[in-house]
Amino acid sequence: MPARVPSLRLWFLGFVLTLSLAPASANQQNTDCHEGVESLVHLLYSEEVRIDFWQKSLSKYSHLFEAALDRQLLDVAKENARFEATRTGDFVVDVDIFSGTQWGTDEIESIQCQVLDQDNVKANLVILSGGKNRQFQHPVVVFLKRNRIESLRWKVVDLGAYEDVSLERGYDYLLSETSDDWLKMSAKSC
Repeated sequence: MPARVPSLRLWFLGFVLTLSLAPASANQQNTDCHEGVESLVHLLYSEEVRIDFWQKSLSKYSHLFEAALDRQLLDVAKENARFEATRTGDFVVDVDIFSGTQWGTDEIESIQCQVLDQDNVKANLVILSGGKNRQFQHPVVVFLKRNRIESLRWKVVDLGAYEDVSLERGYDYLLSETSDDWLKMSAKSC
């Protein structure tokens, strides 16, 4: 009987070592997110917000966005409505704002937070897009800032997508810059 105890201990030690070396699940959430950040990001990327964003969700969920970005998005929505009403050309918005692609956004595959300071967080996401038949993974970053005026609520300051790390800042798509471009393009077409 004494021979079994050491073998049981070895088995248990091996089991614990195996668990500690096992790769983390892609869906495992990072606990470094400040309270409220992860739930805000999941809400932002939920179907409820993404589906018909320009028609119904922008006004309903404007509280998720920092004031300047919210104003930009509202201006873009007005321009989209104007283009749609007059049928004078293409829509102002030509990409999915949540992924920076034309494939849309299906869901978040993983999220990890990078705390920059107590009031600024980058939520690094891997999102899936392309529909049910073709799933593509895209790295996306949600930039968040704590709003000290509004009971320390987190607000989305910008969304970015990586395409080429050799680009300045590494982002091929930043929602704030793209919104500015859409508005400038719209102004030229008037």
